[in-house]
Amino acid sequence: MANPLEQFEIKPLVPIDIGGVDASFTNAGLFMVLTVAAVTLFLTLSISRRG
Repeated sequence: MANPLEQFEIKPLVPIDIGGVDASFTNAGLFMVLTVAAVTLFLTLSISRRG
C-alpha cells in the first residue's frame, strides 16, 4: 500500500550546491513561486480595472 505522506515529500528539482551548502530549488519552492505569481497577477488585474 502506498504511503499517504509521499505527497508531502520535499524533492529537489534543481540541485544547487554552493560551497557545501545545499541551496536546491525544490517542489515546495516551486509552489511558493507559483502562488506569489498568481496573487500578484490577481491583484494587478483587479487594481488596473478599478480605475
